[in-house]
Amino acid sequence: MIAEARKAFWVMVGFLAVIWVVQIVSWASGYALSYEFGVQAWNPASLPDIVASGLGAWFTSQPMSVGAGASGVVFGYFGYVLVRGAFDRHLIDIVVGVVMALCFAYQFAGLLPQEGIGWQAHLFGFLGGLLGGWLFRDRGRPRPATASPDPNSRATLLKELDDLGL
Repeated sequence: MIAEARKAFWVMVGFLAVIWVVQIVSWASGYALSYEFGVQAWNPASLPDIVASGLGAWFTSQPMSVGAGASGVVFGYFGYVLVRGAFDRHLIDIVVGVVMALCFAYQFAGLLPQEGIGWQAHLFGFLGGLLGGWLFRDRGRPRPATASPDPNSRATLLKELDDLGL
């Protein structure tokens, strides 16, 4: 379990490093990356570029507003981490979800409409993360089977005779 947690930690560190590099490049270019590669709401030409939370944001944003979509990915992962433990019933995942919820509770405010912030991607990313947590839940654990009595056993025969009053 510790090895899996360590691997997940380094994946997230790498993911975070990529996000920061892209953010710095975007900032240095006056956020030209967002406008050049972002998704324009209600523009059919943007539809092929949409994944995950993007479709919900595309339908609910102001026409021709531009969204980069990175926040939808972040909120999607946030939602996924929060519910993963609840669906899988693994103690470590539940603890991680609770700690994340407590540490980043202020993030829930980003799900609400705010002036100048594309909250739509946040909301649909978060909902997509919740759905992903349910879809990718651990289904491999077998449920304990209840032992059915052997119909040919002596105990079954005696119970049936007793039920008949014999």
